[in-house]
Amino acid sequence: MSKKFYVVWVGRNPGIYETWEECQTEVSGFPEARYKGFPNLNTAETALKDGWHRHWGKKGRTFESGTKLPDGVMEDSIAVDVACSGPHGPMEYRGIDLKTRKIIFERGPFRVGTSNIGEFLAIVEALRYVVGGTHSTVYSDSKIAIGWVRNRTCNTALERSDASKDILGMVEDALEWLRMNKYSCKVVKWETGEWGEIPADYGRK
Repeated sequence: MSKKFYVVWVGRNPGIYETWEECQTEVSGFPEARYKGFPNLNTAETALKDGWHRHWGKKGRTFESGTKLPDGVMEDSIAVDVACSGPHGPMEYRGIDLKTRKIIFERGPFRVGTSNIGEFLAIVEALRYVVGGTHSTVYSDSKIAIGWVRNRTCNTALERSDASKDILGMVEDALEWLRMNKYSCKVVKWETGEWGEIPADYGRK
């Protein structure tokens, strides 16, 4: 795996870190943390000076639009991914169109949430988006979330509280939609080991 440098714009100690573990220590559990991985030190230094507004979760950004998708990946598809700063958030998720490489939906950050909940919500939102459309497949790298969607359940251990009630309300809405609707779009596991990071990846680790 190629080396990355991690920029922390908003965290306990903003700066550049050479390992994901160091970066995670600075952002895990920190409210509305802003951080991202970069391929080399020069790019990271420039990004740190630019500020997070220019680099972090930009809507409408394209993802290597000229790059060929791996063999076996359907172009008329949506890829989803989640970013979660700690075991219980903050959490956010998004979906991108694999043909245009543009973000088609982006939600969060939510103060409380988990990676599995984020993946689950992202898959369901993608399925709702493609109803009546031309997309054939939704890709997620979460086997657990795909199973939840298939079984129309959400076996999360996240406890209901004032902080979690909004995100759990979204889960209930997603489950209701799954129970009341049929969809022909396939939900497929993105094989990271074979294909690399899913195109919707936030690139922060």
